[in-house]
Amino acid sequence: LKADENSLGRVEYNFSVAKGLLVGNILYEFGSGQEQKREFAYFEVPAGQGLYVWRDYNKDSLKQLNEFELAIFPDEKLYIKIFTPTNQYVKAKYSLYNQAISLNPKAYFSNTKLKPLQKFASLFFIQSAVQLNNRFIGKEGIEQYNPFINSFDDSLLINNASSIINSVFFNRFNNIWGVDYVQTIAGGKTLLNYGIDSRKNREQLLRGRYAVTKRMTISLGVKSGTKNFLSQFLENKNYNIAYHSAEPSVTILLKKNQLRLQTGYKYDIRENAKNLGGEKAIANNVNLEIKYNILSSGVVSGRTTFSAITYNGTENSGIAYTMLDGLQKGKNWLWQASFNKRVSKNIEMNLEYEGRKPASGNVIHTGRASVRAIF
Repeated sequence: LKADENSLGRVEYNFSVAKGLLVGNILYEFGSGQEQKREFAYFEVPAGQGLYVWRDYNKDSLKQLNEFELAIFPDEKLYIKIFTPTNQYVKAKYSLYNQAISLNPKAYFSNTKLKPLQKFASLFFIQSAVQLNNRFIGKEGIEQYNPFINSFDDSLLINNASSIINSVFFNRFNNIWGVDYVQTIAGGKTLLNYGIDSRKNREQLLRGRYAVTKRMTISLGVKSGTKNFLSQFLENKNYNIAYHSAEPSVTILLKKNQLRLQTGYKYDIRENAKNLGGEKAIANNVNLEIKYNILSSGVVSGRTTFSAITYNGTENSGIAYTMLDGLQKGKNWLWQASFNKRVSKNIEMNLEYEGRKPASGNVIHTGRASVRAIF
């Protein structure tokens, strides 16, 4: 037998520069070894303990792989995905890179008399988080351990995942007003027994807040992005959705901040690519939330949402479940309530109730109760 060679390495670096102006953590890891090829199946579990829902799109009462979706509501979470190893092994190599860096000018200027430019710079707080993970076979040379290269051939791929989140906060620590900008880029590819599944999401969020009084705050969030899924086998689930939304809200604090009332409106428009169906959904959502803190003993909260949706595609499909967030075309109602209470010094009780009324469906109720002992 030919001698087998494996490698493993890890480097981690933490740093803080200029009195905390720049703080970060960088982790790099690489290795090699044997990897089993995998296939997967869905198995039914008790309600609420799974992650997936089965929707019989073709009405044949048979569970096919392309009929399972990530469930949105607790009562639909009836299935889990099980990855089953096969008896085939391949030589696998991987590289992992994690980075978290923050820039805080306020920490550097905190002990000095600020000039106008320094005062303006201290209003910013910037964060960046990067995660890159590549797992592949058959690649040779030093580039196989370079986590920034993900353009290798799909025939070499086992798994690829990436996440980049960049945030800029302006006036973050001010109680009166502030503006945030968040950019998110996430994606990945996975090799399964039938081929490659790939996902890619891009999103930009601009959010602002302003305290009209000590008890009333108004805010506005504007979001824009794309969601993409591509499968070599599950072609009926492929989509490339562009979405835009705007969400103003008002928050009011009463009874010495024990009672919080929040109401908001959200306009959401989503459109699939023309070559993948061209479906379009427009949703108008209105919500009301109440939260009451019982001093030193518990919290009572409730929320209700009305969602009016227009949709021009086939409702009983995977793309409809994704674009409508599990709801239906027409008028939808959702509501929930929870009660958390500390019964004694070491005992906590939690009661939760959720309900929804889809546009053309029956009312669905879900309840949960739990008791936790702290030792």
